[in-house]
Amino acid sequence: MNNLSLLYHRSTGKTARLLATALDLHRVKVADPYSPVVIRWGSSVPAPVDMAINSRQSISLTSHGLHSLQRLREAGVPTPEVFLHPPEDESVYPILARLINHRGGMDIRWCNNYDEAVANELRFFTRYTQVHREYRVHVFDGMVLRTFRKVAKEDGADDKIRTSYRGWGYKRVRRSNVNERGIEVSLSAVSSLGLNFGAVDLGVNDETGNVVVFEVNTGPSLNSVSLLYYAQEFEHYLLQLEGVTYEPTGVCWSDEIDRRTKGDG
Repeated sequence: MNNLSLLYHRSTGKTARLLATALDLHRVKVADPYSPVVIRWGSSVPAPVDMAINSRQSISLTSHGLHSLQRLREAGVPTPEVFLHPPEDESVYPILARLINHRGGMDIRWCNNYDEAVANELRFFTRYTQVHREYRVHVFDGMVLRTFRKVAKEDGADDKIRTSYRGWGYKRVRRSNVNERGIEVSLSAVSSLGLNFGAVDLGVNDETGNVVVFEVNTGPSLNSVSLLYYAQEFEHYLLQLEGVTYEPTGVCWSDEIDRRTKGDG
């Protein structure tokens, strides 16, 4: 096994295990000085020897729900409007109560008015933004790897809050299914947060053509083919990384990848 580590967050363990296996890396939640961290998969914990492509600082910023949205808005990336306290202006409702960190959208609370917002006050609020379609756009080193559309996976899936916790999943689509503004915004969102790679959750309003970024994920769940796309990019990075010796496994350059075009699914 290569003496290099993939550092993961507990919520990203399954995909982290598959990536580490494909790349022949140690999978660790706590880093040690004898195995340099070369990939961070959703983790921002310290590492004695940190050579990861996504920095600890960028992941820490991205995983902070409030600060990441504020940084994106400062960079001109369209995001939902943010409130630190329940707004008294009833014209801004409905809004969504949020926690700083979340998984699967389990924290989100729908608030129709001020009283409901006070009753559901968590850490911050975002204004509800109507969209007709939602996508996940995987970006790596300034390139779109794959694109997925959110689809209802069960009867009664919540049509307003489209999260895995509320009955939604993903279906692969071609890059051309996402309008060019959406692609442009997704690339900008990843770079604005200081990331080299990330999975952007994007909404599109068909009537206005407007797009909005809901969040960026630094340790997304991946299906088998998407995992190979990421593994291939990581392998290329590791082979170019100065100061380490990396022996590729050959798994990342499978026929499954070679016969596909990046971004076209």
